[in-house]
Amino acid sequence: MYTAHSLYVLVKKAVKKRYGVDTNYQIHKVLDVSQTTVKRWEDGKTMDANSARKIAIFLNLNPQSVMAWCAAEAEKDEDTKQEWIALATAIENSKAA
Repeated sequence: MYTAHSLYVLVKKAVKKRYGVDTNYQIHKVLDVSQTTVKRWEDGKTMDANSARKIAIFLNLNPQSVMAWCAAEAEKDEDTKQEWIALATAIENSKAA
Protein backbone atom coordinates (compact mmCIF):
# COMPACT_ATOMS: atom_id res chain seq x y z
CA MET A 1 0.00 0.00 0.00
CA TYR A 2 1.25 3.46 -0.91
CA THR A 3 0.34 6.71 0.81
CA ALA A 4 1.38 10.22 -0.13
CA HIS A 5 3.84 10.31 2.74
CA SER A 6 5.33 6.87 2.05
CA LEU A 7 5.85 7.85 -1.60
CA TYR A 8 7.47 11.10 -0.48
CA VAL A 9 9.93 9.12 1.65
CA LEU A 10 10.74 6.80 -1.27
CA VAL A 11 11.25 9.75 -3.63
CA LYS A 12 13.45 11.54 -1.12
CA LYS A 13 15.69 8.46 -0.84
CA ALA A 14 15.81 8.00 -4.63
CA VAL A 15 16.65 11.67 -5.24
CA LYS A 16 19.40 11.48 -2.61
CA LYS A 17 20.84 8.35 -4.27
CA ARG A 18 20.70 9.77 -7.82
CA TYR A 19 21.62 13.41 -7.21
CA GLY A 20 23.38 13.45 -3.84
CA VAL A 21 20.86 15.82 -2.26
CA ASP A 22 17.40 15.23 -0.87
CA THR A 23 15.92 18.67 -0.32
CA ASN A 24 12.30 19.41 -1.11
CA TYR A 25 13.59 21.94 -3.61
CA GLN A 26 15.47 19.20 -5.50
CA ILE A 27 12.41 16.94 -5.42
CA HIS A 28 10.25 19.73 -6.84
CA LYS A 29 12.77 20.35 -9.64
CA VAL A 30 13.23 16.66 -10.52
CA LEU A 31 9.50 15.87 -10.58
CA ASP A 32 8.40 19.23 -12.02
CA VAL A 33 5.85 19.90 -9.27
CA SER A 34 5.46 22.91 -7.02
CA GLN A 35 7.34 23.22 -3.75
CA THR A 36 3.95 23.50 -2.03
CA THR A 37 2.99 20.13 -3.49
CA VAL A 38 6.16 18.52 -2.14
CA LYS A 39 5.51 20.05 1.28
CA ARG A 40 1.98 18.62 1.25
CA TRP A 41 3.39 15.12 0.60
CA GLU A 42 5.90 15.59 3.41
CA ASP A 43 3.03 16.57 5.73
CA GLY A 44 1.05 13.47 4.75
CA LYS A 45 -1.61 15.26 2.70
CA THR A 46 -3.27 13.34 -0.10
CA MET A 47 -1.76 13.20 -3.56
CA ASP A 48 -3.48 13.99 -6.86
CA ALA A 49 -3.40 11.46 -9.72
CA ASN A 50 -0.92 13.43 -11.83
CA SER A 51 1.59 13.61 -8.98
CA ALA A 52 1.09 9.93 -8.18
CA ARG A 53 1.78 9.08 -11.82
CA LYS A 54 4.96 11.19 -11.91
CA ILE A 55 6.27 9.58 -8.73
CA ALA A 56 5.42 6.08 -9.94
CA ILE A 57 7.32 6.62 -13.17
CA PHE A 58 10.29 8.18 -11.33
CA LEU A 59 10.41 5.22 -8.92
CA ASN A 60 9.72 2.64 -11.63
CA LEU A 61 6.48 1.56 -9.97
CA ASN A 62 3.20 0.65 -11.65
CA PRO A 63 1.43 4.00 -12.22
CA GLN A 64 -2.07 2.50 -12.13
CA SER A 65 -1.43 0.83 -8.80
CA VAL A 66 0.08 3.95 -7.22
CA MET A 67 -2.73 6.13 -8.57
CA ALA A 68 -5.35 3.72 -7.18
CA TRP A 69 -3.67 3.66 -3.74
CA CYS A 70 -3.58 7.46 -3.69
CA ALA A 71 -7.23 7.63 -4.72
CA ALA A 72 -8.08 5.23 -1.89
CA GLU A 73 -6.19 7.39 0.60
CA ALA A 74 -8.06 10.52 -0.51
CA GLU A 75 -11.52 8.93 -0.64
CA LYS A 76 -13.93 9.96 2.12
CA ASP A 77 -16.65 7.39 1.44
CA GLU A 78 -15.64 4.09 3.06
CA ASP A 79 -17.34 1.87 0.46
CA THR A 80 -15.66 3.72 -2.40
CA LYS A 81 -12.34 3.62 -0.54
CA GLN A 82 -12.62 -0.16 -0.30
CA GLU A 83 -13.27 -0.36 -4.05
CA TRP A 84 -10.09 1.65 -4.72
CA ILE A 85 -8.14 -0.64 -2.40
CA ALA A 86 -9.53 -3.71 -4.17
CA LEU A 87 -8.58 -2.24 -7.54
CA ALA A 88 -5.05 -1.36 -6.39
CA THR A 89 -4.60 -4.85 -4.97
CA ALA A 90 -5.91 -6.47 -8.15
CA ILE A 91 -3.51 -4.39 -10.27
CA GLU A 92 -0.57 -5.37 -8.07
CA ASN A 93 -1.57 -9.04 -8.13
CA SER A 94 -1.99 -9.08 -11.91
CA LYS A 95 1.49 -7.65 -12.42
CA ALA A 96 3.02 -10.16 -9.99
CA ALA A 97 1.61 -13.15 -11.86
